Amino acid sequence: MRRLAVRTLIVVVLVAAAAIVVVLFRTGAFAPSLHDKLEKVAKGTQPAWYLGDRLDDLKLTGAATGKARRIASFGYGSCRHHGGARWNPFGNPTCGYPLLVQTWRLDADTPVNADFIPKLGDGTCARTTLRGVPAAVGTDGVVLYTGAEAIGVLGPAELVRRAVAALRPVAPGAPSALPAPNTQPRAALADCRSVPGPFEPVTGRLRRLLKSSGLPLVTAGTWFQDAQLTNAEQVGRSVSLDYESCRLGSALAACASTLSITVEPVNRSVVMSDLRGAKCTRFSVGGAPGVVWNNQLPSGDAAGVYLFAGGATVATGRDFTLEHVDPGKIRRAARALRPLGAGALPKPSFDAGRLVGLCAKTS
Repeated sequence: MRRLAVRTLIVVVLVAAAAIVVVLFRTGAFAPSLHDKLEKVAKGTQPAWYLGDRLDDLKLTGAATGKARRIASFGYGSCRHHGGARWNPFGNPTCGYPLLVQTWRLDADTPVNADFIPKLGDGTCARTTLRGVPAAVGTDGVVLYTGAEAIGVLGPAELVRRAVAALRPVAPGAPSALPAPNTQPRAALADCRSVPGPFEPVTGRLRRLLKSSGLPLVTAGTWFQDAQLTNAEQVGRSVSLDYESCRLGSALAACASTLSITVEPVNRSVVMSDLRGAKCTRFSVGGAPGVVWNNQLPSGDAAGVYLFAGGATVATGRDFTLEHVDPGKIRRAARALRPLGAGALPKPSFDAGRLVGLCAKTS
């Protein structure tokens, strides 16, 4: 009996010790410090670029060293966590920075691969010149081509503009001027349209789109979970607002898409297809009616949010999986919506009640 008690105690102690180790790993207790990572990058054979210890009120708070083509990534500002506490060994937290600076290795003396040229919302590309070198403009920021590297600066346009001006090498004493590229970016960017001023602030762009589109625009605030509003643009008759999480492990010029809000003239056939037979929950924003819907189809599980205002629909949180959609994010998206500009939205000019009536169950 005594042996059994001793063995049980040993097992309990080992399990507790293992749990403590896992938690310490999750909290980064064994990870290299920020200072150590900077030293490693500075001593590397390939140049990396950053903004120093801070950019105005944004401090350098995160860094990731080389992996595959990535030479280094640097996060500035307080990183927004989502998906569980860092101390929870069973959680999967994500963390998005207000501003991210990346340096990636390219292949010298060969044209820049299309994978390393960011795209706009309509699938096209745009080019400009920044700090004397060719650059591409994407939905999440810009990429500068210098030497045998690509420098991605990602975040809201007003932050990106200031960051580009502040770029400097991590290695102490290295020249601050960006060297001419040897990866033939101009040939790769030849078919991209030229944009002389790529740094229109998101707030200014929203005000412009609110007037020019004639649509009742809706946002989820500046941040949604670990993602911030980095882009708003009009494609055809639709306006889309994109919330992106700029993480240290992000691909070049591509933050992780967390939420997209699309406002467009009502397409009854699409809405009817989504709502027919769905389980729906009513809500309202600025006096406009909406539904959170979930439709289990033979091909999979579809869910999302519809808000009906004026002659338009606001659609967001739409998700489709082969099994079951997690309803938590979709409900959070519905709760986060708010009108842009005036405090109220126009009542729908079409029979929204008839569309909602297609739901199999409404609460």
